[in-house]
Amino acid sequence: KSDEKAEVYTLIKSALNPWCVIDHIPPKLLMSTLKSAIIRADISIEEGNEHHVIERWIDGKLVRFRASVVPAGKKLDREALVFRALK
Repeated sequence: KSDEKAEVYTLIKSALNPWCVIDHIPPKLLMSTLKSAIIRADISIEEGNEHHVIERWIDGKLVRFRASVVPAGKKLDREALVFRALK
């Protein structure tokens, strides 16, 4: 659908906040692109689930992110890509 939009949120201290809306790329195309980028990234895969750990140097510090693909909303055909910064 041309009217679909990808919504991006941040979750800080249990508060879900809208961050941006991506309306020039269909959400399914955006999700497939991001998932394939995660798979191609320098990651370690935890066996038996859809969790991936990505490590990146940011401002001289090694930051680890866990990337997960989870169902979103009440419709089973929707997914959410979740990145969590790990300590």
